Amino acid sequence: MTSSHRLKVLVKGLFTPENVAALAHRLDIPTALMFISCPGPYFSFSVADFGTRIINL
Repeated sequence: MTSSHRLKVLVKGLFTPENVAALAHRLDIPTALMFISCPGPYFSFSVADFGTRIINL
């Protein structure tokens, strides 16, 4: 039998690769298992800097 966990997290702060890495460490979740929405044209970072997956809706 497997269990499924859903977690919603709200973090107040800047969306930076360092903060995403810190959150991943705190939650013990690899960044490769984290998702972000597709960033806009003025996003300050390369998506590769985050090590996350992109959700394009």
